[in-house]
Amino acid sequence: LPNKEKAAVREAYAAGKVGRPELIAAESASYHSPGTCTFYGTANSNQMLMEFLGLQLPGGSFVNPGTPLREALTRAATWRAVALAGSTRAASFAVTVDERSFVNAVVTLMATGGSTNHTLHLVAMARAVGLTLTWDDMAALSAVTPLLARVYPNGTADVNHFQAAGGFAFLARQLLAAGLLHGDALTVWDAPLHGCLQVPDLADG
Repeated sequence: LPNKEKAAVREAYAAGKVGRPELIAAESASYHSPGTCTFYGTANSNQMLMEFLGLQLPGGSFVNPGTPLREALTRAATWRAVALAGSTRAASFAVTVDERSFVNAVVTLMATGGSTNHTLHLVAMARAVGLTLTWDDMAALSAVTPLLARVYPNGTADVNHFQAAGGFAFLARQLLAAGLLHGDALTVWDAPLHGCLQVPDLADG
């Protein structure tokens, strides 16, 4: 069920024009697979921020569950975690993220119209590695960051549309070209952020 139609049913329910059965039917028709929901709320905003913090597979956040590519990405993430755990570079949050990482995350949050809950989460995450991130910092970054995506509830497109339009890689290229990201920020892969802009795909199955 498209987001616009779902929203109309919710409004009708709030106004007393339809009953609970109609609301439940509309909500049930809005989700088409297991896994994260298709609106850009806190969970999906977090997925995006983990990519821009360098802590997750590049381009893997919004690949649908139950697909061969999702399975391959899950295996790749597991192998990478094991490799990092056994390497001289400790696979820790504090080793990977620094000031550059948090600037990247805040810029991404602003550029995608992400969940305002992350104005709390990012502050706590920064503090966990000994950094001070404030709302004033976020306001300053917001003032120079354009809104590049309007994903539901900030628009009518859902996360699948965002992924189909290029997702992480496209967004990162746009922000890097505008000088709004630190492309040299570290990631859990063997490349800095600017080297992680490929779109994952399966080759020969």
